[in-house]
Amino acid sequence: MKNKEDFTGKLQKFNVTIQGFNGSTKIKFKGTWKFRIADQQGTVHNVMIPNTLFASEAPYHLLSPQHWSQQSKDPKGTYCIIKQDKMILFWEGGKLSKQVTLDNDSNCGFIRTIPTYRKYKKFAMAMNSHTVKTKDKWRDIVEPGLDSHNHDDGDIEPITPFNFDNGAQAPKKMNLTHKDDKMQKELWRSHLKLNHLSFAKIRVMALQGELPKRLNTTDVPFCPTCAYSKATRKPW
Repeated sequence: MKNKEDFTGKLQKFNVTIQGFNGSTKIKFKGTWKFRIADQQGTVHNVMIPNTLFASEAPYHLLSPQHWSQQSKDPKGTYCIIKQDKMILFWEGGKLSKQVTLDNDSNCGFIRTIPTYRKYKKFAMAMNSHTVKTKDKWRDIVEPGLDSHNHDDGDIEPITPFNFDNGAQAPKKMNLTHKDDKMQKELWRSHLKLNHLSFAKIRVMALQGELPKRLNTTDVPFCPTCAYSKATRKPW
């Protein structure tokens, strides 16, 4: 494993050299690796594998099915089946499974990280503390709370039946004017209703008459969700 943060408990000193295609790697520590994995039904499980090697130089986390099985409390119920285009992981006595498609280029299976709001929540709080003024009360009202388990968007439904390649085009330079919070609130609601559609495309819709034309000259509010969405789920 490549990150100390992925281990639970104190790392143990360990001295071994692993030989690979690109040379050798010296391992100085080992510990109990804890990770989250979604089974084939989408349910997330916490898995702990003792005696996992810590290799800070590794570009990815490397899950060894045989090591997982050997360190498991149920070795016979923890195994992997390899097929020509995928591998299937089984654990918990074979009751839980995860299919991983093999990459066409590397012929390896890449398990993606679990989607979570935790990092986004920290990001949004940090960004809002610097960009959102305290007088902008409507932002706290419109943006759905991240702590809520049941999100109710009311009559906000995703609708994007518009063609942005034909017809009117957005101006190269956005003609921003200083409008009051009421105008930004209306633009913000349209942005949420259209599933965080880019403000540039919302301007195109305003020019086409699909939305009020005044939205074309409204100051664009900061959206932490869109800022963070540029980050993607990475392989282990």
